[in-house]
Amino acid sequence: MKTTYKVGDWVFCEFKLQQIEQVEDGRIVDVSDGYFSHGAYSLNDRCFPITLQNKMLSEYVASCSDRLHKEGNNSLNYPDIHNWLVNRWVDLCKTVVEDVSQKLRKDIGVFTNTILNRCKELREETYEGVKIFRT
Repeated sequence: MKTTYKVGDWVFCEFKLQQIEQVEDGRIVDVSDGYFSHGAYSLNDRCFPITLQNKMLSEYVASCSDRLHKEGNNSLNYPDIHNWLVNRWVDLCKTVVEDVSQKLRKDIGVFTNTILNRCKELREETYEGVKIFRT
């Protein structure tokens, strides 16, 4: 069943709660969280209805993203990391099979922890007794 959206509807878009600002020919073209707007030719592939499952999944992925921003490194490739997280979040929201959902959640956790552990290792790296990165 295809969901029909209209201006003013609330959805999860890229794991954030956002309101639809503009729809053209059935395509969501602009959403806003009240602070920032996000627009594209079509955001339908990354917008999902508000359900308890989508809320929990969105909060989980958002918490992983927040951890990367808080504990990571300023030089991380945040655009690509964000796209990776969004793609896994979309897969999660489309998944109704619990085994697949658990595997995807685990993959996101491993991805996040691997990046954070590598950042920690890099912050502790020294050369000739001098720390390479400030902490």
